[in-house]
Amino acid sequence: MFNAGRGGNLIEVESEEACPSPAGLVQERGFQRQLAVKIRKKIDSKQYDEGSPVLIRVKEDTWDKAFFDDDYASIGRIDAIIKEELNKSNWVSGVLIYSSPADARYIENANASHSIRITHEELVSMGIVTRHAT
Repeated sequence: MFNAGRGGNLIEVESEEACPSPAGLVQERGFQRQLAVKIRKKIDSKQYDEGSPVLIRVKEDTWDKAFFDDDYASIGRIDAIIKEELNKSNWVSGVLIYSSPADARYIENANASHSIRITHEELVSMGIVTRHAT
């Protein structure tokens, strides 16, 4: 941490390794709620043919990337939120999170009907995701 100030003004600089601030935690929780709502709306909109495989794609932007890929704990929390929403429907195969097709990460719906289930390996064989992106 580095502190410098002039005339009573304080500038505080910390590395990214520092614990998240309370404001950062609130921001992350807000993002997680928004993600859950977006996925729920996609599922509820039923803009798909029942009985056909369905993938929900979530494109991350620069701001989102910190929440999707920052650390394993964050990834685990995001995956848990997505799995919770997916578990409410058996007509959605899974969710793809990506910033580019080469780095897409797939979260499979364990509750998906057998007839529409798509595994990570099947997506790799179709060229939709790479082997390393899970």
